[in-house]
Parts: sequence; structure tokens; C-alpha cells
Amino acid sequence: MRRLPIRFIGWLLVFFIIGPITLGVWAGCRDNNEDNDAASAEGGAAVTSEAADNAVPEGVPTASPEPPKAPVQLPVALEKPKPAPNCTRVKCGKAVFELPWTMIDGKKLYRFDDDEVQSLCTNVGCRLTRSYIGSTVMANSYGHQVVIVCGETVMRVNGEEKALVGKLIAKDDTYYIDGTLLWYMLGMKPSLQDGTVVLRQTLYSPRFVDEGGGRRLILATAGSLSWDSKELDDGSCVFTIFGTVWPEPKTVYDYDDLHVEISNTKSGDAEVKLSCMDSWILFPRKGLRTNELIIGLLHNYPRPSEPCQMTGLELREDEVNASTLVFNCTGGYWYHWLFDAKTRTLRIDFAGVRTGMEGDVDSDISGLKSCRIHAVGDNDMAVTRFAATVKAGYKVEIEAAEGTEGELRLRVSPGSFEESLYDEGYTNGYVFARGIIVLDPGHGGGDSGCLNRGLGLQEKDITLDVAWRLRTLLEENGWTVLMTRETDTDVSWRHSPDTVELQARCDVANDNNAMWFISLHCNANTSSGVNGSSVYWYKRADKSLAKGLQSALGSSLGLRDMGLLRDGFYVLRHTAMPACLIEMAFLTNPYDAKLLGQESFRQRIAENLAEAIESLAENE
Repeated sequence: MRRLPIRFIGWLLVFFIIGPITLGVWAGCRDNNEDNDAASAEGGAAVTSEAADNAVPEGVPTASPEPPKAPVQLPVALEKPKPAPNCTRVKCGKAVFELPWTMIDGKKLYRFDDDEVQSLCTNVGCRLTRSYIGSTVMANSYGHQVVIVCGETVMRVNGEEKALVGKLIAKDDTYYIDGTLLWYMLGMKPSLQDGTVVLRQTLYSPRFVDEGGGRRLILATAGSLSWDSKELDDGSCVFTIFGTVWPEPKTVYDYDDLHVEISNTKSGDAEVKLSCMDSWILFPRKGLRTNELIIGLLHNYPRPSEPCQMTGLELREDEVNASTLVFNCTGGYWYHWLFDAKTRTLRIDFAGVRTGMEGDVDSDISGLKSCRIHAVGDNDMAVTRFAATVKAGYKVEIEAAEGTEGELRLRVSPGSFEESLYDEGYTNGYVFARGIIVLDPGHGGGDSGCLNRGLGLQEKDITLDVAWRLRTLLEENGWTVLMTRETDTDVSWRHSPDTVELQARCDVANDNNAMWFISLHCNANTSSGVNGSSVYWYKRADKSLAKGLQSALGSSLGLRDMGLLRDGFYVLRHTAMPACLIEMAFLTNPYDAKLLGQESFRQRIAENLAEAIESLAENE
């Protein structure tokens, strides 16, 4: 057998190894040319245009051309879908809708009962319906109701008539509506972004509800509502409603004593500024629905021990140029009044007072008009309000009658007020809900008590100062506080016998059924070295009160604690309720007297006693 030449074997190896590679390259090139030919046939010129762009003048050296880059293919999820033909793409929150439109009279209109239109309505919590009798369409959502009769130029929004916005027509027993009216009925404000109508919910007009359970302002939107609030230095409160726009220019509302201003922030969110009458506070809370914010008006008047009834009004023409309107009630009460200089409105609130004569008041007072009485309280406590307009050229004065329980007088006379005024107080016979405490500032008038001539201190001045400080603190905590004397006077008369003076002090507590009687004194001794504080008691009922107040003195004030002492002082023996007599410190001791002469130390005594009284009340 002849052997094949080595050269022939080599050629065979070249043919079987290199040949397939060459064929593959040739086939790839041919396929590429076929693709380019197809692209050119469809109007594409990717290769040709690229070559033209890369062309350079003759004679200019060029680098080796790089192979063309394949076009970047975006993921299908990132490709922006195109709106369907004859449809408007609408985005509301995260939901997207394609609303088909029909061109009628040169205007794009949407079919009222179209499935996409109805789906959009459902998404924003609105029910869009039509009547088959009377050609009426209705949009109903919480806080926003729109009723339109086809062919009319007005619509009813929340019961009020307004000019029709947009267009509504009936054709072939079908209703068609344009976008302007549709967005309004849904409570939305549109904006166009890249060909898509983006809807933002609007804040509906605020609603003020005045019912027996209280007064409240309701803010509502088409969808869920998110908000934040902050208090301003002028006492008003600002609420920001996020993701919501107020569709109108800055708007002002006045509901009774509530002032409301609504506008938009620079970021486009709705902003509501509220301010109310003194002695009322704003209490915001979420409503039962996710699209509402309820702001209640709560009074912060002190509670009476018992409510009373307004029995009538009395007009007294007892002066030539002035008239007095007298309010009579069955008991004492707390009152607050406000005169608004801008509106010339006068309002008087009677806290804890019920009335059966609600409505307009037929008053012949020449300086007043539009007088009215109505209830403004809540389930927690009745509050009756008298409101009137003070005529130009007149002024008012309000005061409680001395010695007459439950009587308040409104005096109207010629004059004027240049600015708003207000005040508050209580009539004779008023008792706070927590009860009555009688404070007895020792001595007074012709009886100065013990003295420290070196420091110029008198016992009667120190006891009165501490009593006023303690009274303020106790009233803030809801107590009715009576003082046997409020100035530097005797309780009975000057130079009266001691028993008469002391009995007059006891009568203040006994006649008013006081809960506690506390007599304040400064101690004295012939020896200047004696110092410290002590509390005296006599009756068995006195001891728990004395023991409770002992902690407010002594070491807590940096003084020596002389403890509880029993003694038959007149005011302890002749009071019908628990009573004690406090010796705050010694005026005859240099260290104690120096402290008693300091205003800050007297304030500390009052604060310690008020805190001790609170502890006693909690343990009663």
C-alpha cells in the first residue's frame, strides 16, 4: 500500500480545520448584509447614515474604523406606554385610567356611564349617577355633593347655587361631560404632565356643625387626608393638609366665634389657619372616615359645683343717658365677655348656665341691636351665650352685682371703644366644682399683728400677700377661694372686740359651707433665738388637714419643723369644717424674718401649700 505524501496530508488537515471557520465568517457577513438591505427597504439607514456621519475630507488620515455598536435595548418595564387612540390618560394617585372621548361640537366629551369614567369615580370615593326622569346628573362624595340639570347654566354644590363650570349635554339618551366639569364633580384639580392628566384631590369647603354635643369644624377631601398642625404666637393654629390643594384663591370664613382662612402653601398643599375666642380651645382629631379632619371647639371654663338656670332679662332705665340689661340666674356662675372692635360684636358666655329662652331677644336698648341668646356648650357642661351688635357711638360695661346671687349687669351708654376688649369673672354665689376653701389672712386693719421694726415688716402684710398668692394657685386648680379679707381692713369693723372680729372670720366659712378653713399667721417670741414653723389644730376633724399641710412647711422651706400642735384658738373652735392655723415662721427671729421679707420665699410658701392641698384632695 502506497503511503500518502506528507504534503497531501497537510492539505487535508487545513481543509477540515480551517474550512468550516472560513465558511462561518462568510455566512455571518452575508447575513449582516441581508439585514442592512432589509432595514433600507423599511426606510431605515442605520449603517449608511453612520458612514456618512463618519466621512472625512480626502487626505486626512483616519484611524481604523470601529465596528458599529448595537443599539441599547431598554427593558420592557421601562418603556413608556402610549395612550390608547381617542383616549385621555388620567393618573390619580398610583392608579392610571384611559378615558375614551368623543368629539361633539368641537369639544372632547366623556360618556357619563363609561366603565373607565365610573372606575375613576370609584377610585376617588365618588358616586356619579344620573336620573332617567328630569335630565339630572349627581356626584356624591362625603362633604361634596353636586347636582346639575342638563341644559341649565347653574349647578347646586352642597345645597348652594353656583355658576356651572364646564359642559354637560344629552345626546341619544346618553349624557356627555367635559373634563373641566368632571374633575370638579370628583373634587379634583388637574394638571398636564407629559400628555397625562394628573389629578390632585382638593379640600372641600369647610363645614361648621353646631349641635347639642358641641361645636366642630369639619375639613374633608375626596381621598384619605394627612395633616400636621402648629400654634402661632398670636394664639391661632395652622393646619397643613398634605397632598391636597385649595382650588380657590385665599378664602375667609367666620363661623360664630371661629375665624377660618384657607390658602395654599408654596409647595402646593392646602393650609387652614384657625383662631377662636379666648376661653375656647381647638381640639383636632381624625374623623370616622379617612378623608375628614374634625376640629372641635372646647371651652376651658372652670366647672361649677352645680349648674344653674337663666330665669330672665330685665331692662332698667335708671339713668338719663344709659340703660342697663340685667341677667338673672338661679345661682352663681363664671362669665367671660368679648367685644370685637372690627365687627362691633359683643359676646358674653355664661358658663354652667342653662336657658329655656333661646333665640332672638326683643330688647329696647338704644345702643344694642341683633340681640340673641343661644347655647354653645357641649355634653360636658352647658354654656349659654348672649350676642349683640353694639351700635356706633356706644360703649358697654359689664359687672357682677354685689350681694345678689347670679346677677350680671350690662350697662350701655354713649361712648366708643377703639380696640377689642375682654374680661372674665364670676358672680356672687359661684362655687367651683372642687369646693370652697376659705383663706384667713391673720390680723389686718387696726391690728398689725407682730412686727420686725428693723426690717420694716408687719404680720398683717405678709399674711395677706401669701393668701393672694395661694388663692391664685388654688383657683387655677379649680377651687373656689374666699378670703376673710382681701385688703388691709378688719373683717368686722375697726377696733371691734376680738371675739367679734374672730367670729366674723369664722362666719365667712360657716355661711358658705366651706370645705376647709386655713388661717395664715407669722409667729413671735420674746426670745429672738426661737425659730421655725408649726401647724395648729383643735377639733378631731382638723388633724388630717393640719398633718397634710405640715409637709409644706419646715424642712421643705429650710426652716426648723416645730411639728403639729394642738390649741383651742377661737377660729379652730368655732368653724364647722376642718380648720388649721399655720405659723409660717418667726418675725422675731433674724433668719426667719429675712426670709419672710423676700417675695420669692412667700411664693414658695404658697406653692408648697397649694401642692399639699392637691395631695389632700386626691386622698379624700
